[in-house]
Amino acid sequence: MKQFGYTTAPVVIARVVSWSGFRPDWIAKIAALRDHPSLTGE
Repeated sequence: MKQFGYTTAPVVIARVVSWSGFRPDWIAKIAALRDHPSLTGE
């Protein structure tokens, strides 16, 4: 992952966003969106 510029673990890749390091705020945002109708096809 270092070749992609990530220098800390963990590396998170979620659909079109990615980041490295422990980011509970970003994890919470992704989790809140997982049931959004535009992502579930409803």
